[in-house]
Amino acid sequence: DDPKKTLSPGTARALHRPGVVSVSRLETYAGCPFRHFVDHGLRPQERREWELKRSDLGSFYHAAMEGFTRRAQQDPAWPGMGRERAEGLMDEVLLDLTRGWEEAPWADTPRARSRAKGALGLCRRMAWALTEGGAASDFKPAYTELRFGMEGGLPPMDIHLASGGVLRLRGTIDRLDIAELDEDLRLLRVVDYKSGGVALKGGDLEAGVQLQLMLYLRAALELLAGIDPAGAFYQRLADPLVRAEGPQEAEKEARKALRLDGVLLADARVVRGMDHCDPPVTLASYLKKDGSLAGSGKLLTREELDSLMALAERRVRELASGIFSGHIERAPLVRASGRAECDFCAYQGICRTEKISSEPLRRHSRNIGLKELAQSEMEAGDEGQP
Repeated sequence: DDPKKTLSPGTARALHRPGVVSVSRLETYAGCPFRHFVDHGLRPQERREWELKRSDLGSFYHAAMEGFTRRAQQDPAWPGMGRERAEGLMDEVLLDLTRGWEEAPWADTPRARSRAKGALGLCRRMAWALTEGGAASDFKPAYTELRFGMEGGLPPMDIHLASGGVLRLRGTIDRLDIAELDEDLRLLRVVDYKSGGVALKGGDLEAGVQLQLMLYLRAALELLAGIDPAGAFYQRLADPLVRAEGPQEAEKEARKALRLDGVLLADARVVRGMDHCDPPVTLASYLKKDGSLAGSGKLLTREELDSLMALAERRVRELASGIFSGHIERAPLVRASGRAECDFCAYQGICRTEKISSEPLRRHSRNIGLKELAQSEMEAGDEGQP
């Protein structure tokens, strides 16, 4: 069994015809080319079990957040409303989303009913987190579930390949917030919802398994004229369990667990515009007591932010080249967090791997910070110039 197997160019072209490609598909290829081959080449049909799956929960959470955001945009009292009213808005959304649950896996067993109850509690918690965060910020939701490259959505993002062809990317931006800090400064930030504990890592971006934030930020800038980037973030969706001595301390710790994680512009005005509370509600503390910027590897200059977006585009070209060249090697990635692509892969029986440590072609993300990665990209670009 050769882990370095490749397809002939003709077979690769037959399996992967030109068209619009999702960002998540490219990330799958970056995680393991063989897994991508099974997913998008062999295309096995999964036998659907009568059970509640993680993907079901993820889809439900995204639908709940979309519905809540749309209702919030139409309510003149948002985000100045209290917690009870915010949770009431979410309950209106949940009423529609939970119709028919009695005849679905959500209510099939005591365990499923418990998970369903927890999911509803999580959505109410997030309704208050978004409301509280909105009241602390000049950035307000402008778009939710903003689709590009899909029917009924905005045009795809075009990536020009070295071969002369064009790769057309599609994706869905969970939320796009906009702020006008003054007459000549309009800013946007991209927010991507994650139901797991995910943090943006420089090594994972470099490896190609965390392309979404930078590509979505680039797509938003191309689709919306006259606006500058302020940052790109993961928003954790959770109802965190915390250790605390009292209710106030518990709420404080819960806020910390739900902070936005990503990169933002190294500009004190922008940081204050994102969260003007002291201490911040939605961000880590990026400002000193005197109002100047604190040291952080997640505060980037515009040039550094541009370099990470350019890196993501370059990685797309390289991944696309690998796909269309027929590379399907069994080369799973171990991410910066230590999580291996094999951990949640359904195809271990096909590739016959039991432990990732036994895989000869396994790869590891580099341990590198986002700012360090951006600066190294800029230096490499300078060296390449005549």
